[in-house]
Amino acid sequence: MFTPLLPSALMCCPVELRDAILDQLPQSALLHLSATCRYFRQLILSRRQYWQIIELKTSRKDIQPAMLLHFLAALPSNSRAATTEIQIGQSLVRTLPDILVPLLHAFPNLATIDARSPQCLDLLGPLTVSLNGLVKSNMQTRYPKFQRLLLVDKSESRVMACEGSKTQFLARQLSSYLWALTSQGQHDMYVCEGCNEHLADIQYPSPRCAACDEPIIEQSCCLYCSFACEQCGDRFCGECDGRLTDSCVVCHEACPDAHQGFCTHCELDHECSSCHNKMCDAHTDTCMCGAIICSNEDGRCSECQ
Repeated sequence: MFTPLLPSALMCCPVELRDAILDQLPQSALLHLSATCRYFRQLILSRRQYWQIIELKTSRKDIQPAMLLHFLAALPSNSRAATTEIQIGQSLVRTLPDILVPLLHAFPNLATIDARSPQCLDLLGPLTVSLNGLVKSNMQTRYPKFQRLLLVDKSESRVMACEGSKTQFLARQLSSYLWALTSQGQHDMYVCEGCNEHLADIQYPSPRCAACDEPIIEQSCCLYCSFACEQCGDRFCGECDGRLTDSCVVCHEACPDAHQGFCTHCELDHECSSCHNKMCDAHTDTCMCGAIICSNEDGRCSECQ
């Protein structure tokens, strides 16, 4: 029967074996181990390789910003200098406006803050207020290594709606702040230049055209306004947009700016025998004569009308 390995037993191991065990532990386990005694606290917090990527993720919802800043301040300066990315879990995203500026001050080589969440639009106002003070200074000189702040979660939807004039104004204002803050302007809080209603579909690294495999440089538009397949999301450059077939005629009429078509792998199978346009399953009808028609034909094809 296996028994848990106590910290005291781990201290008695040869140094090579101890380090091999520590290298296999996730960051959360290392944090718990560092809280057991002064020896492991000093050993773990001073190991630069453990803190290149910091994961601030927990299921607890009572964590306050001061608690996170207290933990980060406990890291030695050499460990903080090794950190290039900080990942913030969804339960802690609400603390981002309070900890963003202290993070930039504490981690001189920080390049990425990944705080993607479905609630990113709720952060627009607080983040704008948080960064307002930094806009008046030369931020590129103060944070030359910082490159991108990721806020848009695409796990559920490739494009998040950014409706309402106030929301769009805050998104544009925050976008201008982040542009000044990041030396290369890499963030994902742009408003689409096409429809002006959704957040732009920014991807890292730049997506490649599914047809010619060339990088797609232009990213200032949402998924619906770009040359992208509605089904699989494959994107195409401007020269290869002809590879997209027409979308459903009924869906297109209902929302002409939100449908661009399907790639050759996902194209629609149904074609209306009257208007000869494509239609999806939801808008496909059958005439009394057996002909396949779209729902715009009121149940009868052109021959039976």
